Parts: sequence; structure tokens; C-alpha cells
Amino acid sequence: MMIGNRIVSFFVLMAIFSAVFAISAETTLPEEEVEMIMEEFESMVEGIDAFGIFVHNTALSLPMFIPGFGIIWGMFRHFLLESHSLQSKA
Repeated sequence: MMIGNRIVSFFVLMAIFSAVFAISAETTLPEEEVEMIMEEFESMVEGIDAFGIFVHNTALSLPMFIPGFGIIWGMFRHFLLESHSLQSKA
């Protein structure tokens, strides 16, 4: 029974993640906000090396190990990343 609950939980959480992914893919930001985000991003990555990228990714991923909060944190970070990446492609 425990395995059945885990499988159901997996598919429910996968559906929620997919819904967040789809919504963030369709979200558009105003051009001014995109330019502001890009300028801020460019200033943040100026001079970052491989170790800096590792530290940044670690800092973003560690909260995902907190039970309950980690799922919300991961969806929030994904929403921000996806909506930003789609705007930069446009």
C-alpha cells in the first residue's frame, strides 16, 4: 500500500509541476521588465567562473531538500527561470 501511495504522489506532483511549467511557458512579461531583468542578470554573471556557477546552483538547490517547502521552492524557481528564458528568446 505504501508503494501505491508513493506512485500516486509521484504522478500528482508531476502533474502539478507540468501545470506550473505550462503556465510559466505562456506567461509574458512587459518589455521594460524583461530589459531590467536582463541588465540585472548580466551584472550578476559578470566575472563568474565555474566555481561561482557551482556555488550559485548549490544555493538554489539546497532548499529543495526541505520536506514540503522544497517542492514549492522548486516550482517557484522553475516558474521564474522559465518565464525569464522565454522572454529572452522573444
